Amino acid sequence: PSCPVHEAGAVIAERYEVERRFEGGMGYVYITLDRSQNLRFAIKQPKAWMLAEPALLARVAREADAWTGLGMHPHIAYCYFVRSLDGVPHLFVEYVDGGNLREWIAAGRCIDYRASLDLAIQCCQGMERAHGWGMVHRDLKPENILVSRDGQAKITDFGLVGDLGIREDAAGVDRPEASALATQCGMQMGTPAYMAPEQWRDPRRRGVEAPDGVDCDSDVYSFGVCLWEMVCGRLPYPSALADAELPDPHRSRRDLPASLGQLLRDVVARDRRQRPADFGVLRKRLNAVHRELFGADAPAYRIELPDTGAAELNNQGYSYAELGKSEQALACF
Repeated sequence: PSCPVHEAGAVIAERYEVERRFEGGMGYVYITLDRSQNLRFAIKQPKAWMLAEPALLARVAREADAWTGLGMHPHIAYCYFVRSLDGVPHLFVEYVDGGNLREWIAAGRCIDYRASLDLAIQCCQGMERAHGWGMVHRDLKPENILVSRDGQAKITDFGLVGDLGIREDAAGVDRPEASALATQCGMQMGTPAYMAPEQWRDPRRRGVEAPDGVDCDSDVYSFGVCLWEMVCGRLPYPSALADAELPDPHRSRRDLPASLGQLLRDVVARDRRQRPADFGVLRKRLNAVHRELFGADAPAYRIELPDTGAAELNNQGYSYAELGKSEQALACF
């Protein structure tokens, strides 16, 4: 299959007017206005080189399947549905109006501890949901954390989760063929400055055959690098591959509370045994710092999750039908 690349002003499928276009290594993202619903979507389209390889095209379908299956969560950018255009699956994702965490860091909006701790705890909530579904993100970075104008953080871009093997059941079944394909194609599976040491050594999902592979604590490391940038305004290590000693975060921020300084060191420990084991543990430690500084829990420390509604199930069913999964579609409907 092939699909045209759209410019600003173009109309996709006679309905979605392209306002802006962004380009990444594996695809394009169009910010569009749905003329029928007066609703904005971010539409993800894979690049032509991915479509030329059947296994990579299957990877696009896996991302669509995985992301749609996460459902609605206040701290994950919602994937409304998948629609096939010109024979190519496109992801229709929630549009978030406040930019991304990179832009917030650059504008100095994370310097305030109250703001940075609350944003970090929101991200923990989103990642707890993803990990609870057996999904490891493996490309967490400020560009993949969207923030609304009112300060609501949402994790986005689950494009690499399928390369680890998404759980098929509660026991967890890995799919190693995608990692083998990535090696064969010479693809960079992640962003170097944010990749945990084990992600460089073995890109496979941790298991019997890959005891030092990637797992939930690898995402903790990646987010830890983001946290350093939020709080200290810098990356923790001078080089992604360097085995340098971790610098003292207090040198970058003299007013840093001792508890937060220790957490910053722990969260990017090269020895994964020294890191917080998961995002639940990290959320609790971040909230302890918030209580220490402000005398109360962070606003996002405890959240109420919405029930699965008819609209959400309908979107999932539509996506499954577009992916050729009729039984799952009928179950949703």
